[in-house]
Amino acid sequence: MLTLAEADAELQRLAILRKNHLDEQYVAKRSLRDLPDDILRLEKPLEGPTADMATMASNDVIPSQESIGEKLKRMSEKVQETYRTKLGTYRGLEASLVLHPLGGTEVVLDGVTRCRETPMRDNPGARAVLNELERLANGYDYACRSNRAEISVKQGQLADFEARVGRPFEHAEYMS
Repeated sequence: MLTLAEADAELQRLAILRKNHLDEQYVAKRSLRDLPDDILRLEKPLEGPTADMATMASNDVIPSQESIGEKLKRMSEKVQETYRTKLGTYRGLEASLVLHPLGGTEVVLDGVTRCRETPMRDNPGARAVLNELERLANGYDYACRSNRAEISVKQGQLADFEARVGRPFEHAEYMS
């Protein structure tokens, strides 16, 4: 037999559990509303890199170190305005080098999406440019895998919240 103090403590505990249940229901409903949009927002950026990865998979042609070296020799080391020079196609995507007036160089890989990387030196050599292009090309896969993992987490959360929403408070009968 419960004493009056024990019964009161039990009712307070149940009231807290009920409040937590209502809070959980609120969060689940809000998440059911928001998560599908979050998933779509994460899927949209996958389209470009996925298409670029398919292009790279079907092409293995890369510019030679000599041809890049020749183009680098013809470029000025200092420029008054941003200057872009095409280096050729790298595995089916357009490769270029961008020089900035205040210093700095970017290696750019253009497909459906544009990826850019800043080399360690302002005036990189041909081998460094090819290494940067390879890093950019490899970055597509990492970005896609990372994005897909985030989508998978969101889909798991959505399934979890769908299972929770509408559940009755399991201690309601005991509380009454």
